[in-house]
Amino acid sequence: MQINELQFRLERLGVSSRILHLRVGAYDVDFALNKAATDVRKDKDVPGFRKGKAPLKRVLAAHYRQVTSKAFNELWSAGLRQVFKQLEDIDQPLIPPELDGDEDKWPRPAFGEMLDFSVSYVVDPMRVADAMDPSKQQERDPLMDLQPSLPYHGAPRMQGPAGPPDMGPSMGQGLPQPADPIGSSD
Repeated sequence: MQINELQFRLERLGVSSRILHLRVGAYDVDFALNKAATDVRKDKDVPGFRKGKAPLKRVLAAHYRQVTSKAFNELWSAGLRQVFKQLEDIDQPLIPPELDGDEDKWPRPAFGEMLDFSVSYVVDPMRVADAMDPSKQQERDPLMDLQPSLPYHGAPRMQGPAGPPDMGPSMGQGLPQPADPIGSSD
């Protein structure tokens, strides 16, 4: 699941402790609740309806705890996955955080409302120490900043008569010349 409205704030406590505060937008909460209710509807019975045919609001009312727990679990894991991709190396968790086993303490998502939650975790103190130690940081070569960076992860780019492959006649490079079928006598 991709969360579109995700805000986070990282709080550093000491050398190796972090608290991550996340806020998920109302649209994403509604989407997760609908998805969770649809999944629960397939497996659970709702009185007065055939299995899998009950309206989502009835499923939510009959199985509120299971639907909200499933939605929160999905938002929690997707939110952490997205945020950890954006954090620096020194803020990455040493061990991935896990949800507490007590579902009663989990925040309950509700339709039309944002969801706020916090996660505390431990980072690798050696990685933090290495990042803070100036003797272990690599010195930057100012001449490397002047070198052109190659696209496609360092692969050389092929040049043709019309320019690079992603630029054609519409980019003002001219028309490619057809090959001489007889051969040239140059």
